Amino acid sequence: MAPDAPSPSFAALVAPTTFDGDRATAVIPPGWGQGRATFGGVVLAQALAAARRTLPEPRPCRAVVATFPAPVSEGEVELRLRPLRHGRAASNVHVELHQGGEVGCVALVVFGAARSSVVEVPPPPRPALPPPEQLPPMIPADAGGPVFTVFFDYRLGFGARPFSGTAGVREIGGWCRFRDEPGPLGEEHVLGLVDAWPSPAVSRLATRAPAASITWSIELLPIEPEPAPDGWWLYHAELEAARDGYAHADARLWSAAGHLAALSRQAVAIFG
Repeated sequence: MAPDAPSPSFAALVAPTTFDGDRATAVIPPGWGQGRATFGGVVLAQALAAARRTLPEPRPCRAVVATFPAPVSEGEVELRLRPLRHGRAASNVHVELHQGGEVGCVALVVFGAARSSVVEVPPPPRPALPPPEQLPPMIPADAGGPVFTVFFDYRLGFGARPFSGTAGVREIGGWCRFRDEPGPLGEEHVLGLVDAWPSPAVSRLATRAPAASITWSIELLPIEPEPAPDGWWLYHAELEAARDGYAHADARLWSAAGHLAALSRQAVAIFG
């Protein structure tokens, strides 16, 4: 029997399947469900990958600001691209993801070449945690979780498990990594790792209930040196407020080498 083919990388899964001027198509792969919608990390990574194709020259992604008007399901999506401006250093690209006659995601993707500056401030250090093997899985093997979580490995180090009914909890996080990811890891992977964790608000719920991102703003920092595909990243999110069925949280992600890789802010609708 021939050996199994290696799994495609996350970046390959979200890459456009066709690209023609201001239109691209992509496919939401099976297995990435999150309730009635698709894992947001896949959706936003597709927007990023398509926007990158419009660049006149390679530039790192510096920020993505997005909203999710309608749920996106498995299957083909159309990405409508509108480069707003390609400047000497920065590019701004507007992306709309369409499926079934509805807009599933609207994103502004900002790319920027490195600039010379006298301002240089080191980011805060990675929080201290015991190594992953000394921490419990965030999702016990017999508990299950959203479908997409099978592609990630989690070790809970901050806060409480989702839907544990833990009063007063304001944080969630710990170690995380992709399972069976061939790499190399890049900007799409960072989006996936940041969105792999739920809002800290759901740890206060005693029973399972849906939660969906309303808006998501993420800023990316360089992730040099190139991280190993199986390296552990550290994530920490803090709940700032929750009211009227909406929760607001800030989060940070550090690379396996200990460097700050992303700053994230999300508004999430909580249906419970």
